[in-house]
Amino acid sequence: MADLAFGTSAYSRTRGDLPELPVVNLFLEAAPSAEKGAVLQGRPGLVAYGEPVGSGPIRGIYRADGVVGSATVTVSGNDVYVETLALGDIVGDGPVSFAASETELLINAGGPIYRTDGAVLTQVVFPDDADVSRLVDLAGYFLAIRRDTQQIYFSGVLDGLTWDALSYESAENEPDPLRDALVVNDTLILFGSQTVEFWAKTGNPDAPFAPIEGRVFPKGVVASGCAVKFDNTAAWIGTVGPTIPGVRPSLRVYTAANAADGISEPGIEERLADSTTWAAWAFTFEGHEFLAIRLDQGTWLFDAQSRQWCEWQSYGRENWRAQCFAGGLFGDDGTGQLWTLGPGYVDAGGVLEARFRAGTPLAGGALTVHNIRIAVNSGETPYLVGDYDNPVAEMRTSRDAGRTWGEWRATAIGAQGEYRTRVEWRRCGMFDDPGMLVEFRITDPVPRRFSTVKVNEDSGGRAR
Repeated sequence: MADLAFGTSAYSRTRGDLPELPVVNLFLEAAPSAEKGAVLQGRPGLVAYGEPVGSGPIRGIYRADGVVGSATVTVSGNDVYVETLALGDIVGDGPVSFAASETELLINAGGPIYRTDGAVLTQVVFPDDADVSRLVDLAGYFLAIRRDTQQIYFSGVLDGLTWDALSYESAENEPDPLRDALVVNDTLILFGSQTVEFWAKTGNPDAPFAPIEGRVFPKGVVASGCAVKFDNTAAWIGTVGPTIPGVRPSLRVYTAANAADGISEPGIEERLADSTTWAAWAFTFEGHEFLAIRLDQGTWLFDAQSRQWCEWQSYGRENWRAQCFAGGLFGDDGTGQLWTLGPGYVDAGGVLEARFRAGTPLAGGALTVHNIRIAVNSGETPYLVGDYDNPVAEMRTSRDAGRTWGEWRATAIGAQGEYRTRVEWRRCGMFDDPGMLVEFRITDPVPRRFSTVKVNEDSGGRAR
């Protein structure tokens, strides 16, 4: 009898030709009552919230108590909606940002600024009719980064319509242009292409914010829309040195501590460098706070609780269809649909696949595998009749470190109430150098939890 180590953090590394360890639509969670003290939990599926809002995609969502009647504001395509009321369209193909007071909400998508009170949408007159790349609010001011500059403008107090041509400050620690901004715990954080600066309130109406001396990180942000509030601080997709057109960039995911703290590993960083688009956003689910990194191919999530990575994916697609979040709602990357998470294990009306791998190296000799057994939550299908009254798990094996795979083999995980069902595959063959690699998946719409993978487990007593 032996335990097989299973992947608890998503890993994929082309360099070195190492076996991939996907953790798809699962996340690691501490579980004191589990044998190993931790389990892989399955995410619930996306469930439609109301009718689609416009034609999509949903580029931004905003909701806050007391702002425009506590309504949900969405940018669907280039159209702004307050709940289901269409207010008009905006110009800009960049990431959407919002800034608010009790009486107004400002919206920007890389072009002009727009203002709404919940009933009317108007374009704001900004100095020189310049484009803006990011909006935030702090201490009664609206703040806007003037696109492709080091300048951040501040509005009149509680007045999103008034912007004076001289009411700006410059992030001049380094000559890099600003790309993003956040407000975290009353601190203004300005993200340039090569540096990150921290600014504090001054109380001076002529210069209401000033840089904090000695608080500069030499790690910039790769693009607008790549910095987000996360785990009581800031997280961003950062540059390691200057980015040069036509040259593959060096990128990492950072959080702000006493210094820029890298939280990504080489496999994630390889994917960052291979992508041509990047976005960062965050959401919470059942005590887990997730940082979502969306690339050309794949959405990778970092869990603040477990400090592990996983991949959430829509079936048959290279990416997760959710691409933004606010107020408990996710926005679709192709349509105007808003989504919530669960309950249930049907994803956007289709299949929700949970998948992971386990294995062991075999440097010498061979291993004959009589059985492979996984610990799952058997007997919890909600279906008494139909296709899923006796759901299955599937397994396939590789003898060459994941280069080729055998056929999927299905085994039952128990009808409703059959809690002692052994989820087991027998006569699995012989494995030798380089090792044994096994992949498991569940696609039936039932609860899924995985806690151990065992090889050559004893059969047990007569009571079974």
